[in-house]
Amino acid sequence: MQQKNERVQEVLSQINALTESQRAGALRAAEEEAVKQFASPPTFEDFKHGQVSRYPAAVRRTVAVMMIIVLLAAGNVSMFRVFTAGRNHFLVSHTAFANESWQATLVGISLFIMAEIMVVVSVMARAVLFDTDTHSRWRNVMWIPAIMGGVVAVLGNWKMSTSALDTWGIIETFVPPIAVLFMALIGERLVLATVERHHAAKMAFDEAVHRYQKEVSDPQRLPTYAMAKFGSLKDAIRTENLTGPGRTKRKRIMANLTSHEWLILVQRELQMQADLEGMIMNVVNPTMPPTAAKTRGAFLLPPLSNPQQQPANRQDS
Repeated sequence: MQQKNERVQEVLSQINALTESQRAGALRAAEEEAVKQFASPPTFEDFKHGQVSRYPAAVRRTVAVMMIIVLLAAGNVSMFRVFTAGRNHFLVSHTAFANESWQATLVGISLFIMAEIMVVVSVMARAVLFDTDTHSRWRNVMWIPAIMGGVVAVLGNWKMSTSALDTWGIIETFVPPIAVLFMALIGERLVLATVERHHAAKMAFDEAVHRYQKEVSDPQRLPTYAMAKFGSLKDAIRTENLTGPGRTKRKRIMANLTSHEWLILVQRELQMQADLEGMIMNVVNPTMPPTAAKTRGAFLLPPLSNPQQQPANRQDS
């Protein structure tokens, strides 16, 4: 037993203690390492594919692109007819503005918006703004502007096709507005479902980030902090003692240190840190008892056999 105590005293006397800044840096590194070992921060990619569709994402994207192409094609046919019908009717019915072509152009654009665009917007608004059972009446009401927009589109196409109203003319008159309505309905199911999944994933991600930040807000309470602190202080002690005069002897001593002896060296650093914090607390609040300032997560080891032989707390040079 006496030989063991002599060995401990030799280690304590030969191995240099850390300076205050070195010890503080090691403890900060221990907190970072404890957080890293505890858990990785969540990423949005972890939640992006949380709700799996019945079909691959590539299939859904292909359908979306095809839907947009059909919607633009149908809207393009109807756009020129409704625009021309609205502009010409304005010029004929409002002779006072016959020389104001910009007003007629604006009316033509507005009528197209009231026709095809209103169909798409009404269908989307029906799904987004009135998506609960309590709004079922308003969901049905939103069909009114959609139907009104369809009527404007059909009549605009009809007005421009009366000069060649054969079978092809009838098909060309009715199909574009109806195609826009059906593409809007498909878009409601396809686009909004994708947006809904993305929003749900974003909410789950934000909740996970909040929970993670709360868990790691105090690294010293993490279950990984004790080992991270031991490893960080051990590395700092080794690095400090591999330089300066006498490093060859210290290197030889450290090469033969047992786990228990490393624990004693780390305990010395923790005790010095606790003493330093206690002195600071005593200066800030003299009424506080010295035992109030303790380093959390210190290793519970037996007290050193001869505390008087501990090296004094080194100051930064």
